[in-house]
Amino acid sequence: MSELRAFFYDGRSAARRAVTVAFSDSGLMTVRELGTSSRYRLNQLNIQPRISGQPAVVQLPGNARLEVDDAAAFFDAVQSRSGKRQWQYSLESRWYFIAATLLLTVAFGWSVYAIGVPALAKQVAYRLPRDIDLILTQQGLQVMDRTVFAPSTLNPERRQRIRAAMEEVTRVVGGDGYYSLQFRSGKNLGANAYAFPSGTIIFTDDLVRLATSTDELRVIMAHEVGHVRNRHTVRNLLQNSLFAGLIVVISGDVAAVGSLAAAIPKVLVEASYSREFEYAADAVAREYLQATGKPNAIFVSIMSRIAEQSAARPDELSLLRTHPAVEERIRAFLD
Repeated sequence: MSELRAFFYDGRSAARRAVTVAFSDSGLMTVRELGTSSRYRLNQLNIQPRISGQPAVVQLPGNARLEVDDAAAFFDAVQSRSGKRQWQYSLESRWYFIAATLLLTVAFGWSVYAIGVPALAKQVAYRLPRDIDLILTQQGLQVMDRTVFAPSTLNPERRQRIRAAMEEVTRVVGGDGYYSLQFRSGKNLGANAYAFPSGTIIFTDDLVRLATSTDELRVIMAHEVGHVRNRHTVRNLLQNSLFAGLIVVISGDVAAVGSLAAAIPKVLVEASYSREFEYAADAVAREYLQATGKPNAIFVSIMSRIAEQSAARPDELSLLRTHPAVEERIRAFLD
């Protein structure tokens, strides 16, 4: 092949010298300057990755450097004599490879977010100690009492009767968990219920008033127990703050719980459970109805009434805003 023009830097100064470069079939590169020449085996050279529009850069022994203007001819010569190919440039120069790489990156990111993070959050959620659940609940409830909740205005005797019903529900479907029922009112909360990590369940006054029987409240209790049993609130928290959750599990650092607790209002009030979580909680409600011989119509009745109220009051954060897919869930109880 013809000689290629290049510039030589000796590594001791910034000065450059014009040289020519040629290759032999035996795998040698010859650098000529005036009447002198130097030969290098290709396996001695540190050839920098090819960059489109830039000269080829070669690091030579002794910190010297060579810059070859015609990069395409230089890399073709290297490839033909060594079999090595500048694969990065080869791939980057093909738009379809770039597009495929981008799609694979997006797909991988989505799979980590949609599959990997929830799976890891589930594993972490079941490993959090009871003390952490209590701290999460205490701190989260304190925040919500300051921001969204107000004291209940229900009659104390009525609250006590409903708590007695809760004890009956937890005996049937509560498993080995610890549960308590509290009541709150609040602006724009509507008929709603909230399950905290420790087993504390909050009923809003509007939910109690909307129910036409204690059995309707019992089926909502069983549903919320399902969220507690399946660690849904904690899993939602961890999916949003997985790093903090890992710190708690690995190091036992209780101070890291604060960052998780701070997210509880957003998770319980603004976010919503996934369909998977809702069906899992509904399964516990169905378990309660079957165990007590009560009809599925109880669930259908209260959920239909909540749906009607939610449609009539779109500004309220009703149970259906935080517990979606109501029509599908009601149909499941009609089958």
